[in-house]
Amino acid sequence: LGISHTGNLVFDSKPLGTIHDALNFGATWLASNSDPSSAARNGVMQFVAAEGDQVTLAANPDFNSAQGAITFWMRSAATAGAGDFGAILVDRRSDRGDVIVQADDGTIFVQANDGTGTVNSFSSTGHVNDDRWHHVAYVYDQAGSTTLYIDGVVSGSQITTRPWAWDPAQRIEIGRSHDGYWKMYDGLLDDVRIYNRALTASEVAQITDAGSLVDSTALKVRLNFDAAPSGVTMTWLCGTLQQTDSLIGNGSGSVWTDVQNATTPYVLNPQAAPNRFYRVQH
Repeated sequence: LGISHTGNLVFDSKPLGTIHDALNFGATWLASNSDPSSAARNGVMQFVAAEGDQVTLAANPDFNSAQGAITFWMRSAATAGAGDFGAILVDRRSDRGDVIVQADDGTIFVQANDGTGTVNSFSSTGHVNDDRWHHVAYVYDQAGSTTLYIDGVVSGSQITTRPWAWDPAQRIEIGRSHDGYWKMYDGLLDDVRIYNRALTASEVAQITDAGSLVDSTALKVRLNFDAAPSGVTMTWLCGTLQQTDSLIGNGSGSVWTDVQNATTPYVLNPQAAPNRFYRVQH
């Protein structure tokens, strides 16, 4: 069993509930970044389209709510690179689900699928391609309407033509989609949040103006990028990764259980289970 104290985990920093750490694939952590019109944002992730940078969250029932919100800060000058249209900000869509896209004209574009075709496809009235920090909030009701906010102000809304739902097996992709139709994101992101209920206009304004958590019980993940991606990476040539919470003797008397769905390399957050032990059973 090989162990390295370098990993690509982006830690979920919400105060309550099950932790959903994300995985980083190439995006660069910056300690701070500011544009000419705003104060510095501390802890941000930089995505380069030419490199195909991406952050992903594994599929989880916490993200399957029929009403909810996805919010984040973004800074981008333009879309770039290969693809037919727009740069993916957030993608959780197969034949079902939705995408949040930075359109080539600088608007925010969303387009849901219901399993049979496209529903609820529209763009914001505001633009985000001026190389300034902007707060974006996507607030949805899968049987009702979707509203886009830019910098705390409503910037487009549409009633869905047919109800739609998330694909429970689909992971969340940030910055790069599995679908080559979309361009890759070129810019910075900060404070990515997913709520399992629709936020009010007042709550969106609180997040934009003060960074408030709003409703911690409804906050299912917060990627605030407070620190660079890290973690412990374990690798092995063959066998099954197992874990135990206590060592009895030399470990022979301990109760070992298989780590579900563990494949090499396996990255874990040591802060989540500081007293856990691992081995490979051949």
